Amino acid sequence: MRPVPQVRTQNAYNCGSYSLWMALESLTGQDDALIKKIEDKAVRNSDSMGGIFNYVQMERIIEALGYSCRRVKFHDVDSMNDALDNHTNDAIIIAYCYDMLFGGGLNGAEAGDSAHWSVLTGRPAAGSLSLANPHGELRNVSTNNMMLANKALKDATFNWRAFVEDNKDDALFKKECTKYKNNAQELTKRGRMKLTLGGYLIAVTQ
Repeated sequence: MRPVPQVRTQNAYNCGSYSLWMALESLTGQDDALIKKIEDKAVRNSDSMGGIFNYVQMERIIEALGYSCRRVKFHDVDSMNDALDNHTNDAIIIAYCYDMLFGGGLNGAEAGDSAHWSVLTGRPAAGSLSLANPHGELRNVSTNNMMLANKALKDATFNWRAFVEDNKDDALFKKECTKYKNNAQELTKRGRMKLTLGGYLIAVTQ
């Protein structure tokens, strides 16, 4: 894990891209122009309006930018700590159920409706992790709660029909549809899409 030079604030449905921005900056230093390069690669290598819902798409974006990454699996707190110990010099990004971690709600299939990416930046104390969240905040969380919030995504789905219905008239939705070459009809047809985000973190290296 590495500290980030700047905690970033996402400006769309792009927590994955903004988390990757912070992670890469932790390796190479602050670079305000880097997000444009990341989103250019995301447009080419993902298909969900800036959302990144599986490892393969994140891996393609990272490698297209000239970096390497590895999916590191875990199943409990001990194996998660082992994963982090084995990648102390790498940038670490992780997906989790935001509402479960910070609000205590959502589990099962519905956990995917609150799927979110962040960067793990250190261990401030035993049993806790520091988290750079692309809502513009640095927070400390329990290692156990983070592990559970990540594992909640293992069998989760994302409800595209509800997402489109809630957002289709917003200017941001229309803008991101144009950028990522999506449309409301096609996204709605996806229904509840299976996510593959739980049970691992991603270690990023130069």
